[in-house]
Amino acid sequence: MKSPELPYAALPAPSILAREHRQRLTALQNDFRDSLGRIDGDDEAAIQLRAVIETAAETLGGLAEAFGDFAEGDEEAWAD
Repeated sequence: MKSPELPYAALPAPSILAREHRQRLTALQNDFRDSLGRIDGDDEAAIQLRAVIETAAETLGGLAEAFGDFAEGDEEAWAD
């Protein structure tokens, strides 16, 4: 389901929106890592699923860091 279109004036400042995305991505990353303990077994499928989840968690962490860097202006690429 597509989100309703918001008028431009209703959008938060870019740094606020970036912080919100960082928080959501970090929470999702934690959820992925927490789910690793619920995978039973040492068969090939379980090993592969753990690897996929850990890779996804690392990717989410990188995205969260990028949004955080943007929000804080920490990266040279985001500097004016």
